Amino acid sequence: MSYMCPLCNGLEAVTRPCPRCGQWMSNSGQPEDYAGPYSPYSSVDTSELHSVHPGGCPHLFTCPHCHHDEVYVVPVLIAQESLTETPSGLHGQAGTL
Repeated sequence: MSYMCPLCNGLEAVTRPCPRCGQWMSNSGQPEDYAGPYSPYSSVDTSELHSVHPGGCPHLFTCPHCHHDEVYVVPVLIAQESLTETPSGLHGQAGTL
């Protein structure tokens, strides 16, 4: 069983209203991206997210109006994927999301 963050994988756009001013907040990535100079370039194994963050995948949201930041945990999807090789290359076959 594999877990997938819909926001990290570009499957969904998540918007949050700012609790201070009511404006829409924007996704600023994962909080771990701000831990060090090379953090954004390290690979994240999203299949292990559920064991690390039982509620989902944490993302930092920032309000462009009042600069309020907050971490929102995006619920992950359970995905099963199988690849089959054909003469024209590999093709993914989506499983249960």
